[in-house]
Amino acid sequence: MLYQRGFGVVLCVFLAGFTHFFGQNESNLAKLTRETVVDYTEKTLGLDDLLVNGEKYQPPNIKVNKSPNFEWGELKGSKLFIKGELYSNIKLIYDISLDQLVLDNGRGKYIVLNSSYVDSFYLGYNHFIKLDNQKNEFGKFGYFEKINSKGDLLLKKYNKKIIKIYDSQNPDGRFSSQKYTYYIYNNNKLTEVDSKKAFLRYYGNKRKEIWNFLKKNKIKYRKASNNELVKLMDFCFDTKLLN
Repeated sequence: MLYQRGFGVVLCVFLAGFTHFFGQNESNLAKLTRETVVDYTEKTLGLDDLLVNGEKYQPPNIKVNKSPNFEWGELKGSKLFIKGELYSNIKLIYDISLDQLVLDNGRGKYIVLNSSYVDSFYLGYNHFIKLDNQKNEFGKFGYFEKINSKGDLLLKKYNKKIIKIYDSQNPDGRFSSQKYTYYIYNNNKLTEVDSKKAFLRYYGNKRKEIWNFLKKNKIKYRKASNNELVKLMDFCFDTKLLN
């Protein structure tokens, strides 16, 4: 859970309070557990608010068939970075229809994490970063999957929409399949490159070398795996250095 990292500090800081809370009897003090600490700090400090200033998650429409969430191998686990601190062994849900990151606290509560506190997060091997409001022609901001780390950043922006087609299997409609749009992020500027043509145009006089690289390595831009995209962006970085 999100509280795991700060447990030792919380215990030390509030030990005096717990002593008063349970009395001086050693048998009572022995009953102190991690869950008790969490309960106590939630009641006295509101730990959720302290860490992330979260709010209760409200799904877009619980009657709509299929899920609004990002699809990934949940058995691989998730990690969260808040103000430079790593929180692991937590359960995160990313509602891409609302672009909201949700924490499952393990007690039947789902908390929307305030994006102003979130640096980045991992869902399995998928690494997401946060972009604040960008001055660009698309007006896109929020969470993006970060594909590479060198040079221009290739990002994916995911979404799902409610399809208003009603039938016996979907009496209230259904969510669309998971879709994404490619962007390049460089010098605080976000540029859409959702087709191979747009991607090649972005690199101007280097487009021929990049086109040959795609052909040689049999990379289909729109259907490429993340590993293939990393190789592509590494090549683009090296090619730009030859200017």
